[in-house]
Amino acid sequence: MRVQSMRWQAMLGLAAAVAAGAAARSLSQGSAYHLLRRVVLGGEGKWDYLTMDPVRRRVFIAHGTEVLVVDADRAAVLGKIPDTPGVHGVALAQGLGRGFTSNAPTRR
Repeated sequence: MRVQSMRWQAMLGLAAAVAAGAAARSLSQGSAYHLLRRVVLGGEGKWDYLTMDPVRRRVFIAHGTEVLVVDADRAAVLGKIPDTPGVHGVALAQGLGRGFTSNAPTRR
């Protein structure tokens, strides 16, 4: 059991070293990503994953018990999908014209 634990720790250490090296290399070379603008969404509660719909140019952002729908070009909140308690993310099925949320009860 102890050998497995040590192997696991060694693998985690190696993964961390590789990730740190890759991060340092990308920072030294500059990044293709840059901040275009800030959007203040407001509201109380926890924020989670976001999903981009490249076809309709919408961003779906999991937020507490709802999903915010934001216009990606105007950076404006278009609406909310309410009653999604414990929402963590949104998955889009473009071919079906549907979206699905992943929800889990909040822990106390």
